[in-house]
Amino acid sequence: HAMFLEDGVELRNTFDGNLVLKVRSPVDGQELLRHESDGVAGSSGFWLTNPNNAVFNNAVADVSGHGIWYAFSKTPLGLFKNVKMFPPVHTAFGSFDNNVAHSNRQNGFDMDNASKDDAGNLEGSNYRPTATGQYIDFRYKDSLPYTISRLTMYKNDAGSLWHRQGGATFERNVIADSPAKYPLKRASW
Repeated sequence: HAMFLEDGVELRNTFDGNLVLKVRSPVDGQELLRHESDGVAGSSGFWLTNPNNAVFNNAVADVSGHGIWYAFSKTPLGLFKNVKMFPPVHTAFGSFDNNVAHSNRQNGFDMDNASKDDAGNLEGSNYRPTATGQYIDFRYKDSLPYTISRLTMYKNDAGSLWHRQGGATFERNVIADSPAKYPLKRASW
């Protein structure tokens, strides 16, 4: 990954005005985490494991994995797995505005599939931000709203946007010219 927060404990960081180009996955057998393999997900331009961060005015292109990958796990991982905090999968969302993801081999924007262990094995991630950091009823009445705005996505091979979450508002986004059958996909539960 080019820009990444890997353990799920990293909060209140700002990514503003970055350009990420031509990110390639490690050679087979040289991956640090299993999901970095092209056969699994590949390396991404942005790999963010905690939602409480600000992502503004960035562009990512020509990446072997997802352009922007939000992967919120059930617990912190790595050296910080014993930190007492809200689980990333239920932590309040920071902010996301005016980003571009194009010409990536996977999705331009992906909000799913978080690491479930230190080896980088993945599992589906049903992101539900709450005020208490606890799991809530599936009906979303207690989830915190958040917004993904002004995201421009085009020419992403797997699709432009994939998400498995609840409570999001997607506004003023542009999706165009992706060869995938479905440019906008939502996981079913």
